[in-house]
Amino acid sequence: MIFGSASWDRVSIHADLDHIPDEKCEPTDQYEHAGGGGVNTAISLREFAADYGMDVEIVLVTKIGPEDYPGKDQLSFSNEARRSVLDQLHGIKVIDLVSQQPYRTPVNTITSWQKGRFISRDKKALDIQKAFADVALPCDPGKEEKAVKEILDADMVFIQGNYGPIVNTAAEVARNNKVSVTIDYDVTKPEKTSAAAPALKDSTYILAPGEALAPGMSTPSRDTLFDTIVYDDAYKACLTAVSDAANPVRVNYDYTNSMINIPFAGTAVDSLAAGDVKSAGFIIEILKGTHPVESIRQACRLASFSTLFVGRTWTEKVGTYINSIEFRNPDPRPLQAVVPELMAA
Repeated sequence: MIFGSASWDRVSIHADLDHIPDEKCEPTDQYEHAGGGGVNTAISLREFAADYGMDVEIVLVTKIGPEDYPGKDQLSFSNEARRSVLDQLHGIKVIDLVSQQPYRTPVNTITSWQKGRFISRDKKALDIQKAFADVALPCDPGKEEKAVKEILDADMVFIQGNYGPIVNTAAEVARNNKVSVTIDYDVTKPEKTSAAAPALKDSTYILAPGEALAPGMSTPSRDTLFDTIVYDDAYKACLTAVSDAANPVRVNYDYTNSMINIPFAGTAVDSLAAGDVKSAGFIIEILKGTHPVESIRQACRLASFSTLFVGRTWTEKVGTYINSIEFRNPDPRPLQAVVPELMAA
């Protein structure tokens, strides 16, 4: 069961640029698809389950909105991206928290280059939220209760740490009912750490990027984040994994620290959503019964693999990779040596 965001993303990749020049630039690739942390994780998990031959029911709790809304004071809107997002979520049970609210699925524009990315948020969606602020509810009546009820039958709950108050409720209910909780702790603003703290404290597995901030932190530090979560008794996770692109993954499992070096590093073509691929890879490995430390190792390898392809084209080859000796061998060949063979498969 996944709690996280949904959007429609229009992406331009400028793999040849190390800065953003003041001129017209031709992208190396362009695509658009359903995105957001919840959607990316759900679609990746669906792919991994199929490749492993596992029957996994995926429930996504998110915000998509109605087809259109009649408006107030002559203000109305159509939710153009709604159908496109739902079409890409086939086979996934969607609980739309705001299907009756004045909410528009964000259509975001993402520009990616060698050293980062820039996300231009959907102004129309933001204007709609402001216009209906006095009448819109956080979610449809009964929807939160429906989502919470689904938790009781779940094998795992995955939450996007930055997704709002409902994730705190989800984590608490899951923990009280002995359902494991995995959190992608993606909180990077100091003013938002307190709101996300309850879910962080109730999580069984904590996956965090090095730039995330734990409560009490004001500036990012991979090591400070790791030490705060691992050594503060307020946090009860049995596994904590903190990673960034440049260093090995710091892992604590059952009070034992370790460093995971991912044994390959190709040239990334598109690193957008790699963190969500890693989350889905970790979930599927845990559901398979893999040891948590090995699960994070395999998840990081799957995430690295995904960056070598544009958009979700990695899904066309990841099944071959998963079934290859390179993936199953604990000391595989460098990935850049494997990819040409997979591309030709």
